[in-house]
Amino acid sequence: MGEPLVLRPAEGVPHTGTVIWSHGLGDTANGWRSFAEALRRVRRLEGVKWVLTNAPNRFATVNHASMPSWYDIPRPNASPAEEDTDGMAASVQLLEGLVAHEVEREGVSEGKVVVGGFSQGGVISLLTGLSSPRQLGGVCVLSGFLGLTHDDKIKTHLSPTALTTPILWAHGTADTVISFARARSGHRYLVEELGLTEGEGRFETRGYEGMGHQLGQREFEEVKGWLVQRFASQ
Repeated sequence: MGEPLVLRPAEGVPHTGTVIWSHGLGDTANGWRSFAEALRRVRRLEGVKWVLTNAPNRFATVNHASMPSWYDIPRPNASPAEEDTDGMAASVQLLEGLVAHEVEREGVSEGKVVVGGFSQGGVISLLTGLSSPRQLGGVCVLSGFLGLTHDDKIKTHLSPTALTTPILWAHGTADTVISFARARSGHRYLVEELGLTEGEGRFETRGYEGMGHQLGQREFEEVKGWLVQRFASQ
């Protein structure tokens, strides 16, 4: 993994929590800097440190080229059976290492560390939240899907804390990169197979009519409000 882009609270503002945010295929941390900068200006989020991750460069089969990627994608709309499970697991370990750094070296409580991301970044963030032995403050998934469902592999990685970790999962209904149907399938799996409970402050889903594989303004506002709730006790 490349060096993350770290945005610390302004001088004199106490560090009260951390968001570890991961980009999608072919992107970099800089692609999400303006997103993080906008949220840093929000009241009650001023003390949040942002760690914008950079995926390692690897060959992306779907694009026939080397690029920043959290795991390989063999082809468009690949089935769960075709997932690069080793790549996913390795990236989850990278994120878990960043979480450990915030807790053990920076002194942030587990409940004040949120992981999230877009597309591939959302996929590995969700897997990190579900498998982490720590009681994280939340997981935010934008335009992602639930990996490791083939042969129920995810069940072997599930942490006891996963059932109580707040999750926000948002997706556009017109997404042609990761279909809304695939996202909905993941929603059902989390509830029916893993036992997560839907509801405010627990497992929340959002669908945006006509939105593609992108970050929308309504979605941004939802993420902002959700993050404020996650850090509300600061």
